[in-house]
Amino acid sequence: MECQRCPRSMALKVAQGHLTYGPSRGSTDSVSPVNRAYGPTPRDFPPLSMLYVCVGMAETEAKTQKAPKRLPSPLWPGIAADVKLLISLVKKDVPITKETRLLEVGCGWGIYTFHLDRVCNVHGIDTSLELLDRNPIDNTQVMDVRELRFDDNTFDVVFAHDMLHHVPELDTAIQEMRRVSKRYVVVAEPNILNLVNLIISVATPEERSAHRFTLWGLENIVARNDLRVLRTRTYGMAIPFLTPRMMVPLASKLSFNQPLGLEHLIVAEKV
Repeated sequence: MECQRCPRSMALKVAQGHLTYGPSRGSTDSVSPVNRAYGPTPRDFPPLSMLYVCVGMAETEAKTQKAPKRLPSPLWPGIAADVKLLISLVKKDVPITKETRLLEVGCGWGIYTFHLDRVCNVHGIDTSLELLDRNPIDNTQVMDVRELRFDDNTFDVVFAHDMLHHVPELDTAIQEMRRVSKRYVVVAEPNILNLVNLIISVATPEERSAHRFTLWGLENIVARNDLRVLRTRTYGMAIPFLTPRMMVPLASKLSFNQPLGLEHLIVAEKV
C-alpha cells in the first residue's frame, strides 16, 4: 500500500478521525485541538494512568493482532521533546534538510514520522496496516524490514527506533537497511541495563522474547554488517510517555550520556 502525499488525502484522514494532532507539514509548532477519539494527550490522562496505556500496547497487539483503540499522540509534550532531542543528536553527524530522503522502518502510528516530516522528505514502512492507517503521513507502505522492496541506495538515511529488538533475523534487517541507504543508518534501541526497561520487559510477554541490547552488543551488530559507527549515546531518565508537561524541561536536562539511560542511539555510515 502506498499513498500519495497531498492535502486532500490529509483532510480525508482528519474527517475520518484518523488524526489526533493537527499541524501539517510546513505549519508552525502550535498545537491544534486533538481528536480525542484517537489517543491520549496531557488533558486526557494523568501520567500514572498512561503507564497502563504504554505497557499494555505491545501485549494488546500481540494477542489480537490489532492496535489498541487509544494510542499516545506525537504531540504529548514528553514525546515531542524526546523526538526533537534525538533528531538534534542525529543532525550532528548526518546532514538533514527538506530534500533529504529518509526511510523510517517500523514507523507505526507516527510518533517519529510526524516530527520527521517537518524537517525532511520522510517515508515510512511498517508491518501493521492498522497502525499505518493511523499515521498522519501519507507516504507509507506495508513492508517487512527483512525484505525491503526498494532499489539499492534509494534513501539518504534509514532510521529505526525501538524496532530491531522484535526482529528475529537482526543481521538480515540491518543488511537490508544498509542496502537501501546511500550512506547513513541510524538505530535506537532500549537499554537493557536500565531498570525501567527491565521491568517492562518482564511485565509484557512480547517484550520477554525480544532481544536484549547493551550498547556494546548493539555496536557489534551494526559493525559486523559493514557499517562504521560515527556516534553512540545512551541517554534519558524519564519515560517520554509518562512525562508531564511541567517536568519536560527537567527531563531534557537529564538526557545526558550515561550508561544506565533509557535508550541507546547509534549513528553509522556505510563502509
